[in-house]
Amino acid sequence: MLSKFAGLVGKWMFCVLVVFGVSACGGESAGSSVTPVSKRIVKLEVYVGNGTNSSHQTSLFLNESSDISVIAHFNDQSKQMVTSEVTWVVSDPLVMDIVFGTKMTLKAKYLGRATVNAWYKGLKSDSITVEVKAPQITHIQLSKVSSRSGIGAEISFPLGTQERFSVVSVYEDGKVEDITSKVKWHSTVLDAVEFYPNGSVKSKKIGKTQISAAYSGFDSNSIEIEVTAATLSRLELIPFNQGVPLGTSRSLSVEGVFSDLSKKDLTNSVRWHSDNPAIASVSQGIVKANKQGKAKITASMKGKEVSTEVTVTLAVLQSISVMPNQSQIPAGLKLNFKALGHYSDGQNIDVTNKVIWQTDNPSIASFKGTSLSAIKPGSVKVTAALSLISSESVNVEVTPASLQKLLISAKNNSVPKGNRLQLKAEALYSDNSKVDVTDQTSWSLGSTDFATITSSGLLTALKEGRVSINALFKSLSVKYAVDVTSAVLERIEIKQKNTELYRSISQTVHLNAIGYYSDGSSADVTQSTNWSTPSSNIMVTVSGTVWPVSAGNAQVTASLGHINSLPAGIKVNDADVRQIQVTPSDLSVVQGDWRRLVAEVTLEDGKKVDVSTSANFFANNVWKISDSDVASLVYVIFSAKNVGSTTIHGEFKSKVSGKTISSNSVNVNVKPMRICGGKVNDTHVGNAAAACLKVVEFNGKQFTGTPSKALMDYMGGYSLGADAAEPFGRHYHSVYSESGRWGPKGDFVKFRNNPSLTGVGEAWSFCSKLGHMNFNGRRYWRLATLSELSELRKDGDMHKRFGWPTSSYYWTGSKYTGDEPGERHHALELMLNAFHIYPLNTDGNYISCVSSSQ
Repeated sequence: MLSKFAGLVGKWMFCVLVVFGVSACGGESAGSSVTPVSKRIVKLEVYVGNGTNSSHQTSLFLNESSDISVIAHFNDQSKQMVTSEVTWVVSDPLVMDIVFGTKMTLKAKYLGRATVNAWYKGLKSDSITVEVKAPQITHIQLSKVSSRSGIGAEISFPLGTQERFSVVSVYEDGKVEDITSKVKWHSTVLDAVEFYPNGSVKSKKIGKTQISAAYSGFDSNSIEIEVTAATLSRLELIPFNQGVPLGTSRSLSVEGVFSDLSKKDLTNSVRWHSDNPAIASVSQGIVKANKQGKAKITASMKGKEVSTEVTVTLAVLQSISVMPNQSQIPAGLKLNFKALGHYSDGQNIDVTNKVIWQTDNPSIASFKGTSLSAIKPGSVKVTAALSLISSESVNVEVTPASLQKLLISAKNNSVPKGNRLQLKAEALYSDNSKVDVTDQTSWSLGSTDFATITSSGLLTALKEGRVSINALFKSLSVKYAVDVTSAVLERIEIKQKNTELYRSISQTVHLNAIGYYSDGSSADVTQSTNWSTPSSNIMVTVSGTVWPVSAGNAQVTASLGHINSLPAGIKVNDADVRQIQVTPSDLSVVQGDWRRLVAEVTLEDGKKVDVSTSANFFANNVWKISDSDVASLVYVIFSAKNVGSTTIHGEFKSKVSGKTISSNSVNVNVKPMRICGGKVNDTHVGNAAAACLKVVEFNGKQFTGTPSKALMDYMGGYSLGADAAEPFGRHYHSVYSESGRWGPKGDFVKFRNNPSLTGVGEAWSFCSKLGHMNFNGRRYWRLATLSELSELRKDGDMHKRFGWPTSSYYWTGSKYTGDEPGERHHALELMLNAFHIYPLNTDGNYISCVSSSQ
């Protein structure tokens, strides 16, 4: 602004110089004509305020604003407002400033003095000095905040209440300031009211008083207030929230709390009301519980009210009566008591199991549950208590004990067959004392089929079932039952007492455990027994198989439950193998048939061991066959594959020394199975007794005649014997010699038709063997059925047509289902006389095997 001012001044001075210079240098000489002077400004006046008064000095209050204007006076006496065109210069902008707007405003910013000039077209106005000063309080004003008024006073309010007043200071500039919290209060009656910094005035004494305020030397106006009597502020219920048992009454009281915090009992002055009188009714504060539920009870007075919710609860116990009301009981017995509870709603309820029962002398009689146990003679008083309510006492007299029961007992309620069980009889008296009367009791049984009993109560179990026992002592009779169970295991014995195992051939032994039972019976318990050994030179499996580990002596024990056997001795021998002998050394077998060889090992100590069934031995043995197309060998089972000759020997590796020992060689000859006449349907009547088998084809099936003794010898491996041979054995029932009348002259074999150890009879076994041998190119041969042989026989006499032996009946595979006892199959003769029987399966008869397909 100052730079602008300087420029204007310079410009004005230049013009003045120019004017004067022209006049001096270029003016006309005296006597020349005068040019008229142009219109120009001769004076600038600055106005502060309403613009009607110009003064060189004025004042503003701090933060006050005032209009400021400039009028230009011209040489022709004219005036012009030039406020918006001038340039303003303020000596101290911190004190005041010019605010530009639709009109110019002078703003007082800070206490102090400053001058203001206006420049217009190079002309400067006179300076105006402006003083900025703070406005001063002119007076203070007291006024009430609420609209409350009074009668005979400006304002009135009840004793103990408060009213708000405010005080403001009024300044020169017309502004006001709330100084309520800064003033000092005054009351003409000192103890009539109490003042608070926020302007609240609390009434403390009934009457009138004048209040005023003072501040910074100023006193406010006075206001007259009147304190009236205290008014009711609220109602309070005592007690609050009540639960009232059904059928009872409870009292409520009401206090009035007044404006001066005083309290007064208004129970009989308020108006009482229940929102549900059916549940709870009220009168003069007395609440009556009529029905279970909830009701709202209200007390009201002078526009004030208070409520409480009353809950009507279940009826409460008020008294207890005990039954029986007096009694007498022998010592040792029990007396059951009953308690009846009398409730507030008039109900009488059985509370026997809810009350606490007690006596005044527990050493004579005491309670367990609801039963009073009489202990010894004497008298006691009985009471029952529940929820702080006690019954009246009842007198009970305890008399001496009396006989009550006969008790029968035993160590167990069951006894294994063959064992004994001692029964015991006790006399029980009312005081719980017991006397053993076993020998004075009469014992008897409902039946002697299952057990016997002595006069002293000793029971011996004979047979499984339930034993009914009768015991009689004096006038008391009791029945008792004992179950005779199956016999129990009493001891275990290992069948093999001492066993020697040779480690070189991995020899094992399968131990067998025999269990001996309480009834004298015994059974093999090998599979259910637990096998164990403390020795490290053997290993025993769960099934009882013992394996050698190293040389030395060991023991094995069998146990089942808590029963243990005596240990069995096991000796592990490290003697090596000296020789292996396989028999027979010469073998002739029909093609497709098989034989069982025998392998025997001779140890270095001279002991011989048959290892034919030892899988462990053959795990270390390799069979060497010179021509494997002729035969094969698995363990000791030899199979004849094709016609020809070969040799077999074994090579065994010892588990002890590791050396290989070779067996002797077996010479093998595999020969063909022969059909009589070399063809099917051969009609020669005399060749069936040779080492061949007759075959006839009929209705698409092939039938064989019964084999001759010569054929059985040629096939080898068959023998005459009972139908109880070991599984790999082959045998027949008998040999029958045909005379030539009903069959070709010669010897023929008969077979049984009952099951053997192999699961089939001798007849079935032979037919099955033909299938295994692929006889005549057929893989399946079986025993002919009744219908098949019947059809074959109808075609003619088998002896005359094909030379079959027919003196004996032929077995069929058809089972007899008639009334004859024993296992039977149908048998048929193959001559034209058509005889038909069904003998026992153990009888010997001819057989015919049939094959229906390749």
